[in-house]
Amino acid sequence: MAYFDKFSKILYNADGTISNKAVNILSSIAMKYSPIKDTTLYFYYSIQDGEKPEDVSYRYYDSTEYHWLIILLNNVIDPYYDWLLSSHELDAHITDKYGDNKDGISYFENLTTGRRVDEYDSLAFQEMVDTNIDLPVHISPISIRADEDAKNELKREIRVIDAIYIDDIVKQFEDLMSRELLNNDGL
Repeated sequence: MAYFDKFSKILYNADGTISNKAVNILSSIAMKYSPIKDTTLYFYYSIQDGEKPEDVSYRYYDSTEYHWLIILLNNVIDPYYDWLLSSHELDAHITDKYGDNKDGISYFENLTTGRRVDEYDSLAFQEMVDTNIDLPVHISPISIRADEDAKNELKREIRVIDAIYIDDIVKQFEDLMSRELLNNDGL
């Protein structure tokens, strides 16, 4: 079963006629599906560098077919940037996003509180850095690289449905999506 096979279709106007059908992504299961809260149904897994949802699916279910379930369970909307980037992909992303400023300061952190410094104080601290004045000992500049790396690392730990429940979860998905198909005026 392909993930989008169970989505309803809508008519759209691409060439002056309203006869083209497309997958209705607004009928996404994510909009109807409440996240699985029963922690006995899944376990946590740390994604390895370069590993994709298809790899995790193959590792635990002996098939890449269930990659969509891993994406769904972990609230991945954008499969390129909501999933852990490999070291190479992260480097390319940082270069693309920040260009020549990729080695700059992303924000300042108050080491005493462990919190980001507000914008007003950040401007003052940035001025201190720019004019080679020492920062207060409790203020630390956080580089763009360190900030992007920390954001990326937050994506490493994912939830994976235990293989013994996979058939039940897929059946629930199919039932939920078939209700959408029945309610969509037969398009």
